[in-house]
Amino acid sequence: MIITIDGPAGAGKSAVAQRLAQSLGFKHLDTGAMYRAVALAALEEGLDGDPDGLARRVGQMQVNFDWSSEPPRVQLDGRDVTDAIRTPRVTQATHLAASNPQVRAVLVEQQRRIAAAAGSLVTEGRDQGTVVFPTAEYKFYLDASLQERTRRRAAQWRDQGRAVTLDSLAAQLQRRDDRDRNRGVGPLTIPPGAIVIDTTPLTLQEVVELMRRTVQGQPRVSYTYRGEGTGWFQTLLWTAGRFLLQTIAILFFRVRITGRENIPRHGAALLATNHQSLLDPWLIGIALDRQIHYLARESLFRGGFVQYVFERTNAFPIRRGRADTTAIREAIARLQRGYLVNIFPEATRTVDGTIAPIAAGLAVIIHRARVPLIPVVIEGAFEAWPRGKAWPRLRSIRLHYGRPLPYAELVQLSPDALAVRLRSEMIRLQRQLGSPHAAASQQRFAADWQQGRRRAVAREITA
Repeated sequence: MIITIDGPAGAGKSAVAQRLAQSLGFKHLDTGAMYRAVALAALEEGLDGDPDGLARRVGQMQVNFDWSSEPPRVQLDGRDVTDAIRTPRVTQATHLAASNPQVRAVLVEQQRRIAAAAGSLVTEGRDQGTVVFPTAEYKFYLDASLQERTRRRAAQWRDQGRAVTLDSLAAQLQRRDDRDRNRGVGPLTIPPGAIVIDTTPLTLQEVVELMRRTVQGQPRVSYTYRGEGTGWFQTLLWTAGRFLLQTIAILFFRVRITGRENIPRHGAALLATNHQSLLDPWLIGIALDRQIHYLARESLFRGGFVQYVFERTNAFPIRRGRADTTAIREAIARLQRGYLVNIFPEATRTVDGTIAPIAAGLAVIIHRARVPLIPVVIEGAFEAWPRGKAWPRLRSIRLHYGRPLPYAELVQLSPDALAVRLRSEMIRLQRQLGSPHAAASQQRFAADWQQGRRRAVAREITA
């Protein structure tokens, strides 16, 4: 069995791969060490400025691992270079080997030979699941925020007695990310079918345990996702439910929906909707041809018929009252599969019809999934079924899908600025719909700024 782990520098690949291999009784292949060994030879032999010469030399090299040690020792042409390949000078030169097509071709073949001899292997790098082992039984992609990766790498360097500043290290990691993602051969990308894990909020042991349980067939979470359009019954259930809810919406709530042209016909997008009532989750998708994936409270996933229906209509659970990293990771994974995902970024229903502060999880999803953000505003649902009432009332409801905010625009924003951008747009859409709550939403926005709830709000309001 082969397990691949890909991801950017500092995401935890090496430590996780080593621990996972130990827990499963597999061998661990650190492919990055192979490229470092080639870079070391290039520096020692004056080939760092001669890509053709390096390509010829790598064909004569033997990069091996001593599996009797833990972690395995790295050998270059019979000599131990485990420590020598971890110096800053070699780190800076590693891209010379990684970006050389002839070098990569030779090392890819060596990695495949190592895997064939090893039997069961956990291998980590940047192209393991895409180029080297595209048919691996299990593929994982580890990621983390730049800030967290910088913190981890800085701690590692300090343990080694190396001087480091966070700003310079973050810039170095960013440059390395850009090189890895944009190189012409073996670029860093998410392998098809890979399980994506954002390690930012997780400990090393939590990541290893999540992966181990996956490989050993143990349940990772308390629900099972079948997927959009997997089977005639799921499609039938979604279509029939949509027709029924459309009928109810028209007859009882005179629902009017605008902005459908703003929903992409293909590809992923994150919908962010204000939360006025219990009617909101089923209102969002009734006017669309595409299926929507959405979060529902965890209490609905306790087994039985209710969970069965929710799972087959693309719902997944979220724990209320605290940050739920499992739900965030699942939302990111579904977006990366190309689906439409809806969230209620205020995290709870409104008590007065106004737009509340935006939860921090929004920025995590946007920056990890790299998708456009579509603000959606519902108006009238608060009057139809206000919080605290047992049953809905007959009231008119309007829903508008706003203009997509492209990822290229959002990627430049901090989490606070992104929250401000979305909240401002939702309030603007409230005004556009003639909402009686628009003025109060703006006043609440200003009050939140004065109370220091969102420092970035000051720049938006005074602009």
